[in-house]
Amino acid sequence: MVAAIGRQGLIERIAEELAWWGCPVPDDPGIGELTALTALTAQAAAQRARAIDSRMRDAAAVIEIAAVPLAACDRLHGAAPQIQRWHLAQALRTLADARTRLATMAEQ
Repeated sequence: MVAAIGRQGLIERIAEELAWWGCPVPDDPGIGELTALTALTAQAAAQRARAIDSRMRDAAAVIEIAAVPLAACDRLHGAAPQIQRWHLAQALRTLADARTRLATMAEQ
């Protein structure tokens, strides 16, 4: 459950999700790095979608949505830890949703 994970755990889980998408995640990423990597991952997924299967655009669009709460965390610069945790949890849920959508498309 995402609600029980602390800030650092959320960052680590987001990094794992991005690594699953093939993103080169640094050993100890910060929120700013995750924001940039999420945007790059969304772009890469969109490019693959055009090259492989147009249905993948849906997953790429969901990844782009995950960049929004990460960018909000980045702007907080460590202030308001509860709000940062909420944004991180939203980003993690969104990335997990993108992976689920991709798996569902693969089954079709």
